[in-house]
Amino acid sequence: MTSPTRKAALAALVLGLCSAYVYFAGRDYVASRLAGARTSDGLKAASRLEPGNARYADLLGRHYFYATLDVPKAVRQFQQATAQNPGMAQYWMDLALAYSAAGETAREREAVERALAADPTTPEVAWDAANFYFALGDTSAGLAQLRLVFQYQPWSALDGMQLAWRATRDPAMILREALPDDPELRLAFLKFLLQQSEPAAAGQVWAQVTAAGRPFEAKLALPYVQYLLDQRQVEAAQQAWRELAGVDRSFAPYLPSSGLVVDSGFEQEMLNTGFDWRYQPVAHVNLAVDSSEAHGGEHALVAAFDGGPVREVGFWQLVPVRPDTAYELSAWSQAREWAGVGGLRLSVEDAFDHTPYGAGDLLATTAGWRQSTFTFTTGPQTTLLMVKLVRDPAGGALSGRFWMDDVSLKPAR
Repeated sequence: MTSPTRKAALAALVLGLCSAYVYFAGRDYVASRLAGARTSDGLKAASRLEPGNARYADLLGRHYFYATLDVPKAVRQFQQATAQNPGMAQYWMDLALAYSAAGETAREREAVERALAADPTTPEVAWDAANFYFALGDTSAGLAQLRLVFQYQPWSALDGMQLAWRATRDPAMILREALPDDPELRLAFLKFLLQQSEPAAAGQVWAQVTAAGRPFEAKLALPYVQYLLDQRQVEAAQQAWRELAGVDRSFAPYLPSSGLVVDSGFEQEMLNTGFDWRYQPVAHVNLAVDSSEAHGGEHALVAAFDGGPVREVGFWQLVPVRPDTAYELSAWSQAREWAGVGGLRLSVEDAFDHTPYGAGDLLATTAGWRQSTFTFTTGPQTTLLMVKLVRDPAGGALSGRFWMDDVSLKPAR
């Protein structure tokens, strides 16, 4: 190794390797710069410099397809790209698109299948394949690809639902062939159908989700209950509300246990929807659940008034009832540091047309729990009642704290 001849040979070898590296690296660099311009001449020059590089063939095919609208040339370039790198799914998808534009349906399908064989689980490939299959009229194949999208890329579920719905308008087929057996995903589909004003289809999804018996968080389905109420489908809303306790055990306390009022003792978190207590922000009124004062159980509703004028309290509950039926409404209440003209009452009215059915006496304005009770009769068409905490007289200033607990609504004896 110390002889001059060996040293010269080694130096020549190293120089040759370095020269080859510089040549190929330089060629790669130049080709990359040429291709980066995305011009026809630049892409052709890049392909000539690196004729075996499938990427440049694909880029040139895209140029022909999108820029010059030369479909035959695009097809040839995409064919070259797939031949040079058959493992790149995107090249096959580009070729499928070109075949579609050329009206070569059989070759289009073959190219899509080759793309899926090269990359069978990537959501982006599955999404493209689904669009191709739907365009070819193969709905089942398209839905099968969307199933992969839903499974591996759930954040794009809404786009997938829109595509599946446009292609099929068949909720049962989408449930069966596209959506994985995931209650949350299926409830998202139900919500999508409601947004599309497809209540019958949403009902099919709801029936399937509840029949499956898989548990899910009840709050995910509350928009469906609210939708039914908005559509005045009170019995269907009641049924859905009851079914929620079957799929989510933590929801059981929201079923009426004594009388018709949900969470009559304010022991649960207020859902502010459905058949639970509802509230809205109102000036000069602060509503909360208090654990330091209760008539029964461990909690009570507390309303704090800061001395300003109060027209509305912003607190009510919707209660299913029977038409032409006498009911008794009662509640326990107390107050402290109370100041102002009048006070608060419980009133009842039809939840849809707001026909009033009366209001009870003023609730307590002094310390010490006191029960207030009154009876009324619903109208001939009333199926949903609004039980509401109201200010009387409306607009008068109030200050102090007010508690209410153990609200009851029952058929009168």
